[in-house]
Amino acid sequence: MKDTFVSLALMAGVNGHWLEEQTGVRLETLKRHYWKWRPSEMPGQLELVRAFERRADRALVPPQEASLVP
Repeated sequence: MKDTFVSLALMAGVNGHWLEEQTGVRLETLKRHYWKWRPSEMPGQLELVRAFERRADRALVPPQEASLVP
């Protein structure tokens, strides 16, 4: 039953830390055995950055170059 709950919760996109607290399964174990059921976050995360850049006057500047920007 726990395997089903963990798999379905990850497929729904729940936070891994919350899932660890609810089930008692360590996050490392969740990642090793169940993470394949998580939806891919990469495309969505990159789109968040792009959307932010579209709203900004200029492209994002890496932290190491931030002091060089006027």
